[in-house]
Amino acid sequence: MGFGYWVPTNQFDVPDRWGYNPDVVGYPYNPDKAKQLLADAGYPDGFTTTMYGMSHYATMIASLQEYLGAVGIKCEAQIVTPAERVNMFSGAGWNGVWIWEVTPQPSSAYQMVRNFSAEAWPHRLASVDIPTEFTDVIAQIASTTDFKAQQALVWKAQKMMVDQYAFLTFMYGQYLWTPIQKNTHGLFNNVSLHWTPWDAYKDK
Repeated sequence: MGFGYWVPTNQFDVPDRWGYNPDVVGYPYNPDKAKQLLADAGYPDGFTTTMYGMSHYATMIASLQEYLGAVGIKCEAQIVTPAERVNMFSGAGWNGVWIWEVTPQPSSAYQMVRNFSAEAWPHRLASVDIPTEFTDVIAQIASTTDFKAQQALVWKAQKMMVDQYAFLTFMYGQYLWTPIQKNTHGLFNNVSLHWTPWDAYKDK
């Protein structure tokens, strides 16, 4: 689906960036484990829920419906408008699964504070239960000026977000091209990845 421009990731950043924590385990593809966990949770036959997303996620939603359906989770797709998305995220809330794009631009530290601080939540993620322990770490990220200390806190937050609390699941980062000339390479206008102009070059 990404035409070769999606970078798989299990956290709120991508490999080769300082915010990426290599110790995050994530959730490898394992249908048997998924069925076991559903049974342990009291849903041996699965359950039905709703999967929300805007129209440009229709293909992804269809793919995820198939994967989840294979372990007994039936997702009814609901395409929403941008205005509906804003309303649901900032107050009305939702009950189900959201397909949502987030960006670690210009850094995962900045966007963690922007999206997950106690002040931002629940105005940006109304129906996500974000633990106080996590927002405390986000507050430390916001107040730390030493880079190494901030990186350690970001790595801690990545681990908490995915492996400890699992309140978001990440799939990929996306390169967004900025075509200028046919002999120009490596120049991106990035939303999902950090812009690295030093990697750009032109053919002779």
